[in-house]
Order: sequence, then C-alpha cells, then structure tokens
Amino acid sequence: MRRLCGTTTVTGLAIIEVTDPKAILEHCTAAGRTSEPERVARRLGHGLRFCSLLENGQIVANTWLIRSGARFLDEAMLKFELHSDASCLRDLYVRPESRGQRIFARFIGMLESGPLVGKRELWSCVDADNRASRAAHSHAGFELPATVSSLLDNPGI
Repeated sequence: MRRLCGTTTVTGLAIIEVTDPKAILEHCTAAGRTSEPERVARRLGHGLRFCSLLENGQIVANTWLIRSGARFLDEAMLKFELHSDASCLRDLYVRPESRGQRIFARFIGMLESGPLVGKRELWSCVDADNRASRAAHSHAGFELPATVSSLLDNPGI
C-alpha cells in the first residue's frame, strides 16, 4: 500500500489511457509482454482501466488500474473491496530493457497526478518471490502490509 500525496512532472514521459481492446494488446506487445483478447475483454468489462507510460514516444511500461470497487486476487480466490479513496494496480509491467531506471517509481508518480487524482491510497499485489518487483515497489514508497499465499493455481481476470 502507498499513500498518495502529490504530483510529479517528468520531462520526456507521458501517460496515455488506452480503451480499445486491440490497441491494449498492441501496447502489451510493445512493452514485451503478452495478453489474451479474452482477458482484456474481461478486465474492461469489470471496469479496469489500462494505461501505458511512454518515454520519448516509446512504450516503456503499462498497467491496469482499478479506481474503485473490488480487487480480485483470482489466484487465491479472494476479493477485496476498495474504499472510495483507494485504488489498485494490476500487473504493472516495465519493459525488460527499461528496468533498473526507476521507471516503476516514475510511472507511479505520474499516475498520481493523472488517472489517480483524488485517491489517497494505492494498493498493488506482488508475488512474494519476485524480489525485483518488491524492490521497485519499495523504491516507489509502497509498504508491505500483508503477505497472502495460496495453494490454488487458477488464472483469471
């Protein structure tokens, strides 16, 4: 969890929200990750928003945002209701060749002054074994309030 508290302007960086399912798949590919049309459709149907971070016109990262409502930890078959001043990240991904440059932290800062304006808290779920992601979250000001483990393997939204 991270408390949101300000705005960030970074030269050469821009955030765009992508709403077209085909364009979302293209943005995922440009960032070096894959997704499936069915998953994109499910997430859009659940009200998630997709944003990409561009550096000098090139996609360097993207994420799904949950601005309100529920966050599903489908892998553990759990549902968390977000309060009205909280938001949640889902699958923030930084292009491999852009890692180690604090892109994650800069993306969070820009989301704070853009799509997350008015929110006081930002939640994100991280695999406990993903040290690089946990370090990126820490550098971006996230705290680790809990660890959740599951014995289920059930991919979903």
